[in-house]
Amino acid sequence: MEKKILAVCVLLLLSVSLLVAGTTGKIAGRVVDAQSNEPLPGANVMIQNTSLGAATDIDGNYFILNVPPGSYIVSATMMGYQRTTKTNVVVYIDQTTTIDFKLKQEVVAGEEVVVVAEKPVIEVDLTASKERITAAEISESWAGNVQEALKPQAGVNINDGIRGGWGLDVAYFVDGLELRESGLNSNIANVNTSAIEMMEVMTGGYNAEYGRANGAIVNIVTKTAKDRIHGSVNFRFRPSGKYHWGRNIYSTENYEWTEMATIEYWTENTGGGDFASKTPEERLAAWKRFISGEMFNAEERTHNYAERNQWETEATLYGPITSKMDFMVSGRFLQGVNAYPSPLKYCPDWNAQAKLNYQLRPNTKLSLVGLYAGHNTTMDNTTVYWSTEDNPVRAGNNIGPYFTGGYDRVKYIWWSGGRNFDPPDYVRLYTGSLKLNHVFNPSTYIDVTLGYQQFDRRSDNEDLIFYDWDINFEWPEQYVAPDNPLFYTRQLGDFWRDGVWTKNTYLKADFVSQFHPNHLLKAGAEFSYQSYKRIWHRGGAPGFLFLNHFPGPETYHPYEGYAYVQDKIELKGMIVNAGLRLDFYNANKKVSDTAWDPWRIGEDTPGNQGLNVYSFDPDGPYAVKTPTQVAISPRIGISHPITENTVLHFMYGHFNMRPGWQKLLNNVTADLRPWPEGTWPDGEEFPLDTPVFYQINQLLAGNPKLEYEKMIQYEVGFDQNIADKLRLDVTMYYKDGKNLTSAGWRRGRSTIYDQGLTTRVHTELKPDYNNPEQRAVGAMGRIRYYSNSAALEVRGIEMALETNFMKHAKFRVLYDLSYASTVRYGHERIYRPKPDGTKAGIDRLWDVSNTDGGTSGNDNQRWNPNNTIKLSALLSSPEKFGPTVGSFYPLGNWYANVFYNYATGPTYTYHGPGDFSTEPNNRRWEGYHRTNLRIAKKISLGGYVDAELSIDVQNLFNNKTLRLMGGNDLENYLENGQLPTISRTGEVNEWEIYNINNMPRQIFFGLRLEY
Repeated sequence: MEKKILAVCVLLLLSVSLLVAGTTGKIAGRVVDAQSNEPLPGANVMIQNTSLGAATDIDGNYFILNVPPGSYIVSATMMGYQRTTKTNVVVYIDQTTTIDFKLKQEVVAGEEVVVVAEKPVIEVDLTASKERITAAEISESWAGNVQEALKPQAGVNINDGIRGGWGLDVAYFVDGLELRESGLNSNIANVNTSAIEMMEVMTGGYNAEYGRANGAIVNIVTKTAKDRIHGSVNFRFRPSGKYHWGRNIYSTENYEWTEMATIEYWTENTGGGDFASKTPEERLAAWKRFISGEMFNAEERTHNYAERNQWETEATLYGPITSKMDFMVSGRFLQGVNAYPSPLKYCPDWNAQAKLNYQLRPNTKLSLVGLYAGHNTTMDNTTVYWSTEDNPVRAGNNIGPYFTGGYDRVKYIWWSGGRNFDPPDYVRLYTGSLKLNHVFNPSTYIDVTLGYQQFDRRSDNEDLIFYDWDINFEWPEQYVAPDNPLFYTRQLGDFWRDGVWTKNTYLKADFVSQFHPNHLLKAGAEFSYQSYKRIWHRGGAPGFLFLNHFPGPETYHPYEGYAYVQDKIELKGMIVNAGLRLDFYNANKKVSDTAWDPWRIGEDTPGNQGLNVYSFDPDGPYAVKTPTQVAISPRIGISHPITENTVLHFMYGHFNMRPGWQKLLNNVTADLRPWPEGTWPDGEEFPLDTPVFYQINQLLAGNPKLEYEKMIQYEVGFDQNIADKLRLDVTMYYKDGKNLTSAGWRRGRSTIYDQGLTTRVHTELKPDYNNPEQRAVGAMGRIRYYSNSAALEVRGIEMALETNFMKHAKFRVLYDLSYASTVRYGHERIYRPKPDGTKAGIDRLWDVSNTDGGTSGNDNQRWNPNNTIKLSALLSSPEKFGPTVGSFYPLGNWYANVFYNYATGPTYTYHGPGDFSTEPNNRRWEGYHRTNLRIAKKISLGGYVDAELSIDVQNLFNNKTLRLMGGNDLENYLENGQLPTISRTGEVNEWEIYNINNMPRQIFFGLRLEY
C-alpha cells in the first residue's frame, strides 16, 4: 500500500508544478471608447519602465500576469486615440488589480491624459483575511524588525501568537525562499525592513499553493526597480541603561553588599568548608572578590550589563545594472545588548541578502536569490531556545541564559546550587535559489527553481572564557566561591552540548495559465531531499552521561514533497479560489521493530547481547523502514461583492503540517554508566559493552511514525465601505486542530512564570517487566516518545475600522475577541505486557476532563488574551507647511506614528476569607497596556537624496504588567494590597513580579539616508 501511495505522489510530481509562495500579482481590466463605451480590441496596455504589457481582446479585456508587487504607471494606447496613463497603480501579492481605461479620440497628435488611479476601498478578490504592510508603512513605523511590524496587525496577540497559535505553526517566506528550517520548524525571520517592498500576513487560511504551516503565512517580497539605482542607510542607537524592572541586579544596595559584605557578618558566619579555618578578614576579602566579579573577571561580562550601548546599522541598494539586469543587496548588523546580565557581553545579530534578475531572452528570465543570517545570543531570539517545542525538560532545574532576579543565587557563577545555566545559542542560516521563468505567451508561464537551505544551531559554552571541555578538569581554586546561606556555589553543574544541523536541497516548478478570461490556473509540485543531525548530551560529574547519539548513522536523510492544483475563478459577482493539495514525507530511517526497546538492551528482546548492552543493528534482521505519511488538503475561498461597497467572504480549508524532523528523528536519550575513562563521546563511538539504560528526563525521543498535524479552518466575514470615509471589516473564524504534537504555546523566557504549563505531548513506555519505575544500571529505564495526542480549538471575532478621508491623518481601531483551548488525549503511560499478558502497572490516559487544573486542557488566556484592542494613528504634515527659513520648512514633513495595545488579563479563581462560594474563574486579573511612538522629520538634501531623523519610544508610559500570583502571594495582594517580597530581606520583589514581555521604556535614536 505504501509503495502505491508513493507512486501516486511521484506521478503527481511529474505531471504538475508548484508555486510555494506567491511573489507576484496581476493587473487586469477593460479598454473602451470614452464616448460610445464600446470595447477597443487591439489596444496596448503597458507598465512603464518594464517589459510587461498586453493587448486587449475582442471584448476590450486585457490582463498582465507575473507583476511584482509595488506601485506602477500603466498606459493604454491605440491608433487614433489619446494616450491615457494612470499613476499610482498598486499591485499586491496573489491579487488582481483592476484598471479600466476610457480612451478619447485624438484631436492633436501626441495628446496624453494622465490620471491618478483610485485605490478601491474594498478589495473584491480577497477570499480570506489578509493583513498587508507596505514599504512606506514600515518606514513610518516604530518597528525595527519583522516581528515588531507584525504586532499591530489583526489576529496577532501580545505574545506574537497568531489566532491562538503558538509560533511554530507559522511559515515565513521572502522572495519565495522559505525561512523555516526543517529540523525544528523554526523561522529565522531576519529580513531587513529597508529591503521589504511588501509583507502580507495570511491569518485566515490560504490557497493550496501554500503549505508546511497550519496556522498562518507571512509572505515578504523585496524591492526592485528599473528606473535608477535606489539606496538607503539606516542607523539606530539605544543608549546604555537599565532596561528591566527593579534596581540593578548587582547593585551595592542589595543584601549581599549591605549585610554580607561586612566584617560583622563574616565574624558570625564561617562560610563552611575551608572558609571555616580562615579569619573574618580573609572571608570578607574573598566574599568581596566574589560579588564584585573580580574572582571570575566578570565585571565586563556581567556586572556592567547596564553600561553598554546598543546599535544597529542597515543598508540596502537596488536598481538596474543594465537594461536586462537588476539587483537588490541588503545587509544588517545589530550589536545587541541584553536587558539582563548574561555570559555574553554582546549578542550580535546579522544578515545579508541579495537578489539578481537577468532577462536572458525576451521571454526568459533568471533570478538568483540568497540570504545568510545568524546570531550569537543569550537574549530571547527567533528560534526555539527554551521552547516547549524542542527541549521541554529545560523548564525543570535549568534556568535561562541570563539572570532576571536581584537575588538570583546563580548570578555570580553559572553552575551552582543544582540549577544549571543554559548556554548561549549560536545560529546560522544559509539559503538560496536559482529560478528560471519562461513565458510561453501572454497568458502562460512557468517557473523552475532549484534551491538549497542549510541551518546550523548549537548551544554550548565553548566560547565562555572559564569553560574547559576536558571532562577531567577541576575548577581552579580561584573559581571556588565560599559557601553561604544565600549563594550556594560549590556544586559542579552540568556540561551541556546541543547541536542541530539540517540541509535541504529541493527542486520545484510552477505553472500559471490564464487559460480562460475567468480562470487563472496554478499547479505545482516539489521534491525535497534533506539531512538531519542532532547531537545532544549532558553530564554533571564523572560516572554518568546522558546522550542521544550512538554507534551507527549520526545523519539521517528524510525526504518530502507536495503537489497541488488551484483555480482562481473571477466572475462579475463572485471570486472563487479552489484548490487541492497533496503532501507526503518519510523519515527515511531504519528503526527497531519494537518501540519498547529501540536499542534492544533488554534480555527479553530478541537480538540482545546482554542486559543493558547496546545491541541494535540498523542493517540487522530486527530493523524496519519508516512509513510514508500522506495528507490531502482541500481548500476553497469565496468573495461575493454584494455592491461596490460591500463584500462578503468565506473560507474553508484543511491544513496539514509535518512535525519538525527532531520530533521524528531524535534518537532515544540514554544514560551511560560508568563513563568510559578518558573518553568524551562527542561523535565518537563508545564501547558497545558500556552499560546503557533509557533516560526520560532529557531530550524526548523522536517517533518516526508521527502523522501530519491537522488543522481545519473556517472563516466568514464582510468588508464595508462607509461613505468613502471609513472601512469596516468584521470576520468570524474557527480553527479545529487534531493530531498535534504540542499541547501548549511557545514558551519564551519572557513569559515562563506566567505560562506555568507542561505542554509537551508524549507517550511514556515502561518496558522493564520487573523494574518499570527504576532508572539505574540493571533496569532498562523508561522512554518518552513524541505523539500526535493534542487538540486545539480557537474561535474568535476580529473587527477593524479605519479612516480613508484624511491625507495627513490616518486612524485604525482593531478589536479581537479570541478563545483558544487545548487538550491532550490518548495514552500518557503504557506498561509493557509480560509474556503471560499481565502488566506491572496500570496504563494511564491523558486527562481529557479538564479536572487537572488546566495542564492538559485549558482556555489559556495568559497566552491568548480573550479581548485585545489596538489603536494606530499616523499623523503627518505636508512637505511645505508653516513658516520658512530660506527654502526650508521647519514644520513640514514631520510625522508621528502612535500604537496603543490593550489586552485583558486572564480569569482566575479566588474565594477569600469568609467566601464559601465555589464558582470557578470568578475574577479577572489586571490587563496589559503598552504604547509605542515614533516621531520623525524628513529633510530633502537635494536631488534624489533625503534624510530622516527619528525617535522611537517603546512602552512610552512605562506600563507594567503584574504577573498572576498564586497561594499566599495572591491572598496577601488581594486582601492587603501587599506585593510578593524577598523572604530574606522583606523587599518587594520588583525584579520578578512583572512580566518581562512588557519591559521599561526604551528610546531609540535613528538616522536614515535615502537615495
